[in-house]
Amino acid sequence: MNWIIAVLCIALGAMSALFPGSAWYLSYGWRYRDHAPSQAALVTQRIGGILLSLIGLAMITVSCSS
Repeated sequence: MNWIIAVLCIALGAMSALFPGSAWYLSYGWRYRDHAPSQAALVTQRIGGILLSLIGLAMITVSCSS
């Protein structure tokens, strides 16, 4: 069960890191009309995606070693 959550974390993190504009829109953009994300929002989204992917990789590493 943990590996499903880990794969989901990696997939969502990769999407957020590779496509921060789309991830921003799915998270916050749908709330606003005619707004584009700021550069800071895109950088934050990308960093969060990288961290989420690393957490997923750590979860897989820990579950495989035990």
